[in-house]
Amino acid sequence: MQSEASVKIIYVTPVYRPHIGGMEVVAEKIAQSSAGQGYVTEVLTSGSKLTGYGESTVSDNFHVKRFVTVPRIKPAIMPGLLADLCKQSRDTIVHLHVAQAVTPEMVFLASHIKKFPYIAHFHLDVPPSHTFGKVLLPLYKKYVLRKVLQRAKKIIVPTIDYKQLVSEKYAIADEKIEIIPNGTDHQISTKPKESVRRGKKVRLLYVGRLTAQKNIRLMLEALSEYEKSYSGLAELVIIGDGPEIPAITRIVKQLKLERSVKLKGSLYERELESEFEKADVFLLTSSHESFGIVLVEAMAKGLPIIAVNIHGVRNVVHNMRNGILVKPVPRDTAEALNKLVTDTQLFATISKYNLTDAQAYSWENIFSKLAEVYRCL
Repeated sequence: MQSEASVKIIYVTPVYRPHIGGMEVVAEKIAQSSAGQGYVTEVLTSGSKLTGYGESTVSDNFHVKRFVTVPRIKPAIMPGLLADLCKQSRDTIVHLHVAQAVTPEMVFLASHIKKFPYIAHFHLDVPPSHTFGKVLLPLYKKYVLRKVLQRAKKIIVPTIDYKQLVSEKYAIADEKIEIIPNGTDHQISTKPKESVRRGKKVRLLYVGRLTAQKNIRLMLEALSEYEKSYSGLAELVIIGDGPEIPAITRIVKQLKLERSVKLKGSLYERELESEFEKADVFLLTSSHESFGIVLVEAMAKGLPIIAVNIHGVRNVVHNMRNGILVKPVPRDTAEALNKLVTDTQLFATISKYNLTDAQAYSWENIFSKLAEVYRCL
């Protein structure tokens, strides 16, 4: 077996930090762990005016190369990526982060030419976002993406729900799919959260991209329902950025929640951790998720979670253990919030379990599982 120092691992991802998103965080943390464990590590990704272009050196064995993309075309097309991949030897391991079209096909083609193995890290089964996509996306998944996944030596998914989805939808053998969850490097709190004192505002928190997928409308309608039906005092802090900001601002005004909602934009590192520490309850009302790193970040601070019961999320949030799973309707979410606020024993128990469960999600533990997959190749 080759030593880690002689193994080269290339991480191919359409976008990379400092861009915000769960996949970007996972790609960065895994690449950092790879270099830290002694692997020769290279990230191939798209560049932008924000990040610049070309190659940068993070450390002696860690490099990031950002490619020019075709202007005004989505998904991002990086013409230089295929040429770069075709320079690699068959001893190289390519770790592909599957998130959008074109990039996976380039890895597939280069692997066929150069005979190097690749791992497909499947983050999210994205639904179509417009009418045109409803026709093309199913065809792409059935006839193109399926071939990319089937050629991969291993497929990484974050939850058991996604293992079943990928196996059935893309005709992949179960033994080829590895469940490796996402992690967090947020410091785990030493003490559980205290329940909300009577008469005090409950501080709610959402962290993430502000896109249609996150269904912030449901969250805001649930907050309005809580204030009206339970005469509850609440403040919702929204951390993140994205195309839904104008719509969110409009809904806040419609529901007359200006005094109850704060949009703080994007925060990072210690500032972000501080918001988790100050919050009482974490909310996630997404229409679809594969995992949700923010759930683990909330667990690390002992935050009880209220989340919609969907694939992926229910593998992380276990109902009445580290949170409450609800139907995607405002009344259910408001009722769950009232239960957490009024039932102090339930609040304390969930907070305690979250601190215990968060121990399993350190990036050190996550990468050790991934390293076993690399060794098998």
